[in-house]
Amino acid sequence: AAAIVSAATGVAPGSPKTGSENGKDAELSREALEARVEAAEAALACALACLTGYTGKVARRSLLSCFEGNVALRVELLGARAGMCDSRIVFGKLRRCISSRAVGSVRGMVMCKDGISAVFDVGADFVAEFTNPEAQRKLAGESVRVHVLEELVELKEDDVSLDVAYSQLKDRRAQMREKWAGPVR
Repeated sequence: AAAIVSAATGVAPGSPKTGSENGKDAELSREALEARVEAAEAALACALACLTGYTGKVARRSLLSCFEGNVALRVELLGARAGMCDSRIVFGKLRRCISSRAVGSVRGMVMCKDGISAVFDVGADFVAEFTNPEAQRKLAGESVRVHVLEELVELKEDDVSLDVAYSQLKDRRAQMREKWAGPVR
């Protein structure tokens, strides 16, 4: 697949340069290169879908949850010390820079093992609100960088065993039953 994308974009894998203008190497901006690679990957996905007989629109899937129509994003807190950040801090910084509708679409935030970044899913419709240049400028003011997750990173492990989680679930269900039943007469 990498060879096909490379052939379609004219860019060798891992190379920041492409083609030449008047004998000089012309460098592509990172955004232009990413756009060309993304377009080539989309074309490849469509071609493979057609070969298999799929006739619907090819939808994106989240790298984090594999849900169709979602995209996994990674947020990095620049200058933060490892282990000093949690999801509340990340949400607070996102709320100050991104629309409430977009931040409200965040699902499944998980902290990364590095202690200074997190990954989460958003609906494909909201990706542009996190990655557009204006949002990136606002986020940079908060020392935050957000980008589409290209490969899954090591995630922080929770210290909750399945037995503890099951016990918490049972307790929560009992509390909800009591709440729904109302006061005892």
